[in-house]
Amino acid sequence: FAGVGLALKPHFLLLWFMIEGYLAFVKRIRFSWRRLENVAIGIILGSYGAFVLIMMPEYWKEVLPFVFRFYGAYNSDIFYLLQHPYMKLWAVTIFAFMVVRPTADSKEFRRVVLLSSTSFLVMAFAQRKGFYYHFYPTAAASVLLLVIISLDATETLSPMRRVIGSRKQLPVLVVVLALLAVAGTKLVT
Repeated sequence: FAGVGLALKPHFLLLWFMIEGYLAFVKRIRFSWRRLENVAIGIILGSYGAFVLIMMPEYWKEVLPFVFRFYGAYNSDIFYLLQHPYMKLWAVTIFAFMVVRPTADSKEFRRVVLLSSTSFLVMAFAQRKGFYYHFYPTAAASVLLLVIISLDATETLSPMRRVIGSRKQLPVLVVVLALLAVAGTKLVT
């Protein structure tokens, strides 16, 4: 399914490359590109590209030139994109990421979600349209990361430990924090 999704939305390849790069260079996982899931994604992408090339030659000859000719007319100014509300949400998330120390359990997860949020933001900027749905993946990943960071912050504040109570209440707290963060994002936008 990841191969099909990447074939339909190829700009998400950046996220795949970033995550695999993280595994290869930061985590020092040798041959991470040779894992079965990556091979399967590569086969699906290659098959999809070959199918389109062979079975739909008019796509390459007519549709793509037409799209490239007119799609750029909807480009937004870079300063407009920098002022996007979801860009501000991402900046707040980066600040919180740097300020709040992670717990041992969340350290890697926080890094991967931050990497995802940043990759989504780069993709939104690369599209240069400024449409809200281009920034939505950044917003969703940023909200998730803010929830994780909030939970990390509660680990260091003893009064919050009493509010959280047992581990069984933790999923409820995560859902409530996520809903509040989404509601706050909607108010900002």
